[in-house]
Amino acid sequence: MARPLKENLHYFPFDVDFFEDKKIKALKGKYGLTGVMAYIYILCQVYKEGYYIEVDEDFILCMSDDLNISDNATRQILKYLCSRSLLCEIKDSTLSASVNVVTAKSIQRRYQEAKKDLKRDVFVKAEYWILEKSETYGFIKVRPYEDKSPINSDKSEINPDKSPINSIKESKVKKNKINEMKTDKSKSAGGGLRNSDPKNDFDNAEYRQLLVDDYGEDTVVRYEKKFDEWAKGKKAVNVNKYFEIDKWLLEDFG
Repeated sequence: MARPLKENLHYFPFDVDFFEDKKIKALKGKYGLTGVMAYIYILCQVYKEGYYIEVDEDFILCMSDDLNISDNATRQILKYLCSRSLLCEIKDSTLSASVNVVTAKSIQRRYQEAKKDLKRDVFVKAEYWILEKSETYGFIKVRPYEDKSPINSDKSEINPDKSPINSIKESKVKKNKINEMKTDKSKSAGGGLRNSDPKNDFDNAEYRQLLVDDYGEDTVVRYEKKFDEWAKGKKAVNVNKYFEIDKWLLEDFG
């Protein structure tokens, strides 16, 4: 089984004019080099996870210990960084009230810049991705926000077509449809998909479209090429192309 694709970075771009930024100068003026060090520390922690990080009491305590500053100083610096838009706090109703998600537009710009050489789609969460569509690179695929809290239940009634509940139902319908297609093919083949004639694959156009809806056209095209390379040179490939691609996608993206 392929290893799950990770969102984190091993390193990130650092602007050479970092210390000339007015916001950094103001941070240094208010908290000294401790404030600057705290900001860089948070950037490193964020990129170790990806493009955001969950900040809770444990994070505060660990950061204070690593930087040898007080818990109160850590909280003050975090609050200041958010007030100057160097960081952005996001309240997520699915998380504990004591947990905030921290990111920033500058963080996400660097993140997608660092990811662009991967030559594959990168999936991000809509609730945490704060760059405008015009600022977001094409390979960044924003997954729909699935809000499970009752707080926003009225939104699903007002806009049923765009509601998180409707999105979940639609996803289930797609998966049920795929399972039905697999079952029907298995019965007709008398022994499962792997024993069927690949020239008589069940409605591949429909199966392919379901995968495109879930993972994006670019990703599906890339995995089609991967399948063709895998099948090249084999005497016989008694497997449904999109069934195999579906398995690979599940292994890689979950």
